[in-house]
Amino acid sequence: MKNLTSSEYWSTKHPQIEKAILSDSFHNVEYLYPKLDKYLQEMKGASIIELGCAPGQGLRKISERYGLVPHGCDFVQEIDIVGKIFKKEFPGSSFFKCDLSKDSVKGKYDIVMSGGLIEHFDDIEKIIKKHLAAIKPGGYLILNTPNLSFWRALFWRLFDPKLLRGHNPRATHKRYVTGLIEKNGCEMLDSGYFGEPHIWIEHQKVRGAQKATDKANRMFKNWDRRNSVTMPFVYWIAKKES
Repeated sequence: MKNLTSSEYWSTKHPQIEKAILSDSFHNVEYLYPKLDKYLQEMKGASIIELGCAPGQGLRKISERYGLVPHGCDFVQEIDIVGKIFKKEFPGSSFFKCDLSKDSVKGKYDIVMSGGLIEHFDDIEKIIKKHLAAIKPGGYLILNTPNLSFWRALFWRLFDPKLLRGHNPRATHKRYVTGLIEKNGCEMLDSGYFGEPHIWIEHQKVRGAQKATDKANRMFKNWDRRNSVTMPFVYWIAKKES
């Protein structure tokens, strides 16, 4: 299984780890609270691990909301810093280095989550199986990815091909990923699209890329529709068979 990004890439995206973890700014996981409350509200003291956890702001927020004991793994060098910061606030937490392209996840947990992870691998079923192998029987899987449905992936192909090369659009296909989760011993509880309608780019080397992005976002803002084209993220919530 090949990772489409490098640890160096992620380290440059999160240069101020402590500031990012402790930030009170809005995090995408907060969009999912109305969906997660139904399943996690009574799970105080349960264990949760985030795969590809750095910097860890989302893991901190979800752990605080539901009273969970957080754990995490990542292949970036900064994982030790993440662990030290978490342990001050969450006794019993543990964090370890893990390259998911070749390593398995240590331990079993009540909840396994990842955000913006599975789309960075070429073999989607293998990375999903690594999530599922870490869940205790009857435990929960929570996944979210950017939405790279056909038109959104095409936008990146035209205006930010470098960004697209680090992503596997198939891993963000709601129905396809649902099928893989169900095939491997989980009951799908909920899935869908979320987030304020927008699209983004990271590199502006293609002529007119920023203008095209601004124009698309103005159109999304004025277009009163929330669907697989306008909404920027996809989520899945599933329960492992007991």
